[in-house]
Amino acid sequence: MCAEQPPTTRHATSTPYPQSCDVAQSAAPLSFRALLEIADPSRILFGTDYPFARNAEKVLKDTIEALARFDGFDDTLRRKIAFDNARTLFPRFANPETDIDRTTRNPAELTEGTP
Repeated sequence: MCAEQPPTTRHATSTPYPQSCDVAQSAAPLSFRALLEIADPSRILFGTDYPFARNAEKVLKDTIEALARFDGFDDTLRRKIAFDNARTLFPRFANPETDIDRTTRNPAELTEGTP
């Protein structure tokens, strides 16, 4: 599901991309491919409906695994989706003193219990 700003509120410099899309609980290759067709990759953020999804732990694990397995994302884009895009969008939440450097980590490692 995607939502666009109404044309009357758009700025002249805005991109043609939708304002927001939600593919949480739809972590399938088809959903990811469709998302890449319509969304700016620098604006894609990792997310789940945790803890509100049914079988929340399974949904979280499945979503992380799907992100790691999807062949349309290279390692750089996976890192951006899992960590870096959110830090760019919300810089006040990034804390260089406590953030774990995830630039060399695979997002799939999160399913193994590592922070």
